[in-house]
Amino acid sequence: MALKQIVVALRSMSIDNNISSVPVPVVPGPVEVFGRIDVGRMADPFRGEVSTTAEEDFFRLVTLASFNLFDRSSADAQRIDEETAFTVESRAELDIFSGEFMQVSLHLAERHAGGNVDDLLPGEQTSGEIAFKAFDVDLRTPFDQISDDVLVLGPILFLSGKRVKVKISVTLAPLG
Repeated sequence: MALKQIVVALRSMSIDNNISSVPVPVVPGPVEVFGRIDVGRMADPFRGEVSTTAEEDFFRLVTLASFNLFDRSSADAQRIDEETAFTVESRAELDIFSGEFMQVSLHLAERHAGGNVDDLLPGEQTSGEIAFKAFDVDLRTPFDQISDDVLVLGPILFLSGKRVKVKISVTLAPLG
């Protein structure tokens, strides 16, 4: 069975200062981000069986392994200043086999300096007494499409007008 050994690294989060297309007023200053960023490997337990739709195939995937690259609560939100990337350098090593998928998932939200939490997308959630709307990404890459790459996810548009980019690298390790 074919194997790819990969290293997935969360490199940085930064504010995207290209505000020409931002549809909401921009509030100057830093942004405070909280949530999770994870990477993992997934497989279809029914691989080889006939399914009726591509959507059904997508939702049959189950997680085989998962590693956390970023985890901050709203009380411990990460401050990201304009013009300065927050360097993370968190990484995970995965062995992914033929027929499996690499998954990168983000669940992020913004916290204002005044302590209020802002929204991003519909889908209100509650954490204690704080209501917020979170930005979710679930990126699944099939085995044959995994290669050395730099993923720039975003810009994630917060209601404050801040746009945040998340930079993740994928590196194939030499099989030895």
